Amino acid sequence: FFWKSAEEEGSISFWDPHFREYLDSVQFGIPINQAVMDYFYLSSFYERDCNNETCAMQNRTRADEETLKKMTGIQYYVVDHKLAEDFTLFIIQKCRRESPEKVIPLAYYYILQGTIYRAPYFMSVLSTRLCNALYYVKEALYRLADDEQELREEHLENAEAAKVPHSYATAPVMLAMKSVLDTFPIEQEEVPKPIKPSNKRKLEDVSPGPNPKRQKL
Repeated sequence: FFWKSAEEEGSISFWDPHFREYLDSVQFGIPINQAVMDYFYLSSFYERDCNNETCAMQNRTRADEETLKKMTGIQYYVVDHKLAEDFTLFIIQKCRRESPEKVIPLAYYYILQGTIYRAPYFMSVLSTRLCNALYYVKEALYRLADDEQELREEHLENAEAAKVPHSYATAPVMLAMKSVLDTFPIEQEEVPKPIKPSNKRKLEDVSPGPNPKRQKL
């Protein structure tokens, strides 16, 4: 047996294809905690010099809590479990017992669907969460910077377009209007042309008047 650090244990896992057989042994009167500890014994997480193994060598079970409370040293306990048809979870605590009342937790392991993992430390979880949060904050800042650059370029383009003469700026609009008018022409009704009155008087309509008399000076 070689002792492993928390980092090394956190990077490995254990699985045995006979895990379901250990759970089925409960049907034959074996306590669930004892079946789980017997399965945990197969993994490299289990320290062979712990008090649980001492109980096993004394023809007791590895989960004999009454005997373990009378001993001091490294011990393992099944602190919680959840069983379902398609889901199994067991939580095992590794601790150092100094007295029947004083227990110092050292690590936690969980068995999920037959695979054993070591639970990470709180600081490790916190550090990972903070790193993930900072990553997304960094990505958000980069995205904002890119959007700001696009807005600046668009603003410059609009400013340059504002300097173009009016005739060039309205040319696309006029072409679009012409295209619409060509596609949907406007039907106009014919308006009769007004008759202009003639200022010339006909000769036959003018009757000769009396000759004007001349005044003597």
